[in-house]
Amino acid sequence: MILLSTLIRLLKPYYPGISRLDIVIAALEELLFKHRHR
Repeated sequence: MILLSTLIRLLKPYYPGISRLDIVIAALEELLFKHRHR
C-alpha cells in the first residue's frame, strides 16, 4: 500500500485530478492499517 501512495506522489504532477485519488487511498490505507492492528 505504501508503494501505491509513492506511485501517486510521482504521478501527481502529470495528473492534476490525482489529488482526490490520493485522499481516497490515504483514507483506505488508514482504514486497512487500523483494521490490521486490532
